[in-house]
Amino acid sequence: MALLLCSSFAKANPFDKLRKKGWEIEVRAGVNLGGVSPIPFPMEIRKIHKLNPKFNGQIGLIATNWLNKHWGLALGLWFEQKGMESLASVKDYQIEIAQQGNVLSGTWTGKVRSNYSASYVTLPIVLVYRFNSSIKVNAGLYAGYRFEGDFSGDVYDGYFRQGSSIGEKIDFGKETKTPYSFNEYLAPLEVGFEMGGSAQVFKRFQVFLDLKYGFNGIFKGTFKAFPFKMHPVYLGTGFGYRF
Repeated sequence: MALLLCSSFAKANPFDKLRKKGWEIEVRAGVNLGGVSPIPFPMEIRKIHKLNPKFNGQIGLIATNWLNKHWGLALGLWFEQKGMESLASVKDYQIEIAQQGNVLSGTWTGKVRSNYSASYVTLPIVLVYRFNSSIKVNAGLYAGYRFEGDFSGDVYDGYFRQGSSIGEKIDFGKETKTPYSFNEYLAPLEVGFEMGGSAQVFKRFQVFLDLKYGFNGIFKGTFKAFPFKMHPVYLGTGFGYRF
């Protein structure tokens, strides 16, 4: 009975019908390596002491419609995480901090610890070129909807000037960690460019690399605590299975 069922499924395999119509279906899983960064890099950030890209998992489905022997158009659906931790020394860094229940705006000189994490549903649309049956490259655009996220941290070992770099000075010691949180300012939508490629390593298995850069940054346009945009830059890598 089991052999009959397998035989029936093989004869009615829906992926065979899709392949005959020029479609190729892949499932991919991997990690995102990278972080968020101001571009160009501002002079206010004097030194990076620590940068941890975290383990950001991703899983996705890719459907490619081959227009001819070499060119195709691919649509995707990804569930992915993006995040990083950093520790930096800054000078006259514009920021908002919380002190004794009040939110203060001004400039900070000293240490800044930041933690960022976000979960996205991402829809890429890319043009694909295959050199042969094993090697493919792609480039295109993506849009990601963030359904949860966090950008927070603390400042310490320095001083804060309220309002501007010549405002009232408030000193903070090494043990005086003052928190900040910008969760409410995180943008719900990320739009960017991606490019990458894949190589077949077994009959249906492959490895892939995809570089993604977000155009609009991770914060809403109304966010003014930083004088620059924080752009997500991530390299996705992992394995795929082609049906």
